[in-house]
Amino acid sequence: MVQENESQLPNGVKYEVLVTVFRRYGFDIAVGSLRVEDICRGGGGFMSETLRVRGCTRGGDEVSLVVKAPLRKTGGGRLSSAGLFRRERALYSRTLPAAEAALKSVEGGAWRPLKPASLGVCGGGCLLLQDLTIAGFRKAASTDSARGLDAAHCVGALRGLARLHAASTPTARRDAQVEPLLRQSVAFGASRAPLLQSQATATVLEMAHVLSRYPWFRRYRDKFLQLADTLLPRAVDAVSTCNGRLTVMLHGDFQKNNMMFRYCKSELQVVFYDFQGAHIGSPAEDLQYFLHTSASLEVLQHHTDLLLSEYHSTLQHTLRALGLQQQADAYPLEQLRREMQQLAPVGVFCTYNLLPVMLNLAAVYLELSNSCNIGRLLRKWFTNPEYLAFAEYLTPLFEKRGLL
Repeated sequence: MVQENESQLPNGVKYEVLVTVFRRYGFDIAVGSLRVEDICRGGGGFMSETLRVRGCTRGGDEVSLVVKAPLRKTGGGRLSSAGLFRRERALYSRTLPAAEAALKSVEGGAWRPLKPASLGVCGGGCLLLQDLTIAGFRKAASTDSARGLDAAHCVGALRGLARLHAASTPTARRDAQVEPLLRQSVAFGASRAPLLQSQATATVLEMAHVLSRYPWFRRYRDKFLQLADTLLPRAVDAVSTCNGRLTVMLHGDFQKNNMMFRYCKSELQVVFYDFQGAHIGSPAEDLQYFLHTSASLEVLQHHTDLLLSEYHSTLQHTLRALGLQQQADAYPLEQLRREMQQLAPVGVFCTYNLLPVMLNLAAVYLELSNSCNIGRLLRKWFTNPEYLAFAEYLTPLFEKRGLL
């Protein structure tokens, strides 16, 4: 095989280093067999660069690992702050290993990993990670077709999230002291809001314009023209003032494209990745974000209560298994529901700013790869039949609850 140009790799990452990593884990490969593939070609790549490096052993077997690095190209909707990648490094170096060790100590043979294994750091801090596809993990089929997750995948995701939240509880505040970036949300932090406000406003204004062609939306048009400037500040205020009873390490970008699943003896297993948005806060923030970016419409209509109950049951069980009875007692299901109400503005914001992206990632990537005609991209988002069904269902519901 022919070795690819090293310019494909992030700055500071050399093929020789990757060969050393492969060999450290028992794979005897040659430099000349390595080739690089951009994992984000289906959409994404807004916070970091993710590459898969493949190689062949002398016995002819193919092996691979994943390289995560800060973005080399910014703009077109991508976030440029190097701090985003610092968060992920902090999670892989402290929070996630501690959480997995705690879970392993109480779960025994039932233990399952929360994340891909970390294989080291190189090239200016780039992360080398296990390639989950080798272990049989895949994104949900509905993710590839730009649809929301079904009830089974949502339940699996939230059970996994509950394990992460519970296991991070003892160290979350301490980790945020070590890495100050973990004290504030990327999407809903007060210091970042001014950077995101103009884009959020423009998105909602365009939505109001595009959806005005649909009779069901016309009664809401003027309201959204007024709300355009306030949807993000409302979410930011909700996050900053939420009187949470349980502080956990949040994923911060907990959506269907940042998780993979596999079936093992009829058990649906889930692993999470892309922790650049991680920060401490109320569990309800991750839940609102997930429900309004990743659940199918059928799940939102009929299974939301089931999902909250499944999440809370796993959270309680894991907290108590870890000896955190006081934290479990302070967080009954009623408290979770109260915090879900307090953080409802996060769900509203996600519905009108993030959900249309999640349902049309192919169009996003196409535009970012070309001229990035934002107007054309927004029209594709908001006229997507999948998104229209969500908007027509959720908008009256939000109004009824006083969220508009």
